[in-house]
Amino acid sequence: MKRHCTAFFRNALGLFLTVLLAGPFGLPSPAMAGEGASLLERGMVTLSFDDGLAGVYQYAFPILKSRNQTGVVGIIATKLDAANNDYMTVEQIGALATAGWEVASHGYTHKRPTDIPKFYSDEKINGWRLDNRQEHTFQTTYEYAQIACILENGQPLKETGSFEEMIEIPGSFFYDREIEELHVKPRASKVKASELDIRACSYERELDFSKKALTKIGFQVTSYITPYNFWNSEMKELSRKYYQQVATGWGAPNTLATFDPRFISRNVIHEQDTVGSVTRLLRTQALEKREWVVLCMHDIGESVGWEPWAAERFERLSEWIAANGLTTVTLTQGAQILKTAREAAAGNPPQ
Repeated sequence: MKRHCTAFFRNALGLFLTVLLAGPFGLPSPAMAGEGASLLERGMVTLSFDDGLAGVYQYAFPILKSRNQTGVVGIIATKLDAANNDYMTVEQIGALATAGWEVASHGYTHKRPTDIPKFYSDEKINGWRLDNRQEHTFQTTYEYAQIACILENGQPLKETGSFEEMIEIPGSFFYDREIEELHVKPRASKVKASELDIRACSYERELDFSKKALTKIGFQVTSYITPYNFWNSEMKELSRKYYQQVATGWGAPNTLATFDPRFISRNVIHEQDTVGSVTRLLRTQALEKREWVVLCMHDIGESVGWEPWAAERFERLSEWIAANGLTTVTLTQGAQILKTAREAAAGNPPQ
């Protein structure tokens, strides 16, 4: 990132924090936290958008802005500098943050913990042997279903599409999925198989590096949105090292009695879902049962990615939320509000 871009986002972050601390967007102000029970009574909803797709900025952002509503955008860190215009630019993400949206991590490369190594301690790849066909190339069996990234001495190797391409590029790798063999061409021309330090990026690195990448360019990140809505108790415990709250799928209610900030449940909105089906959900859960409803959405207004939703439908949903007096909150806000309301209900006022 160029220096002038970094300086721009440091300034944007200052304005963003001012908005957050003032409320009602972003992090809760003391007054907002204090009225948590009241917000639940009136109806509370979070609009989250996975993957950081461009349609969210083009369509969802102006729709919500026109009614002083906000959302949460889950960013895949390796897509930040993507030339692909299907994704938002860093400048566009910054505009959302300045307007009170929450920027959450959605993983470094968007992988499940079941498909790659789980922890940093699992990353090192062993069993390397010389490839007899080419000098200074090595191979070994790879035991996981997918590759997030491959590192040599802590530096990423370039993935190639064929063995023939790899042998021309020092510092690259090729994964033959048919026979589950991983081939590498190290940067150093004279190295023994026993000296190789090759690692496969783990899910712990996904949690860690995604937050670091977003923080480096000026975003305050306290929330993680799980890729593919996959989550389990083991990863939940791991997330304590990196995030204050985690949102996943499941569709279970977020109530004062059952609330878990590292297992925030979301209702997935599918492409075929009607406005009526979504507003019925909000009426039942948010207004009648007084539960915190978190909606999981993806692209808006474009036919990009998984389960996109029409801009016209989203406009009508935003209008319904405003007409029925529901408050839109971020994940950080909602988690703090439920925590404060639960403490007050138990007779333990927050410090």
